[in-house]
Amino acid sequence: MYKITSNIIILGKKPINLPSNKKFRYWINGILPIIIYNMHINIVIVSRSIIYFLNKNYRNLNSITNVLVFPFFIKQVMLPVIGDIVICWQVVEYESIKLNKKLEVYYSYILIHGLLHLLNYKHDSKKNRTIMMNLEKSILNNFKY
Repeated sequence: MYKITSNIIILGKKPINLPSNKKFRYWINGILPIIIYNMHINIVIVSRSIIYFLNKNYRNLNSITNVLVFPFFIKQVMLPVIGDIVICWQVVEYESIKLNKKLEVYYSYILIHGLLHLLNYKHDSKKNRTIMMNLEKSILNNFKY
């Protein structure tokens, strides 16, 4: 059986409503059925200013987003560290209210979304968007959300 390990890193002020490390690990393990090797993921929780800086410098986008992923790979080499998922807690909290979603449920969705991006799933076409959305729904259904 394959396994996923993770570090959860908070840069800056710790949000009051952040789910526990145990909860993040539970959600990460939700993708176990679709992984094919052991892996390690870093989850980095940041503020709006940090996510803006990262989006501007690495994607050349002058905006704030809820999640960014930074894959770590070398062509044709399977490495145990697959990348970083950077989550902006302020955007996640705002969007959960705007979308009328429970904060914990929305965090799980954002994390799964980022994990699937690290596993090279994309939503750049209608076909890819459908595949990714179906996987997200399937994984989230396992959490009974």
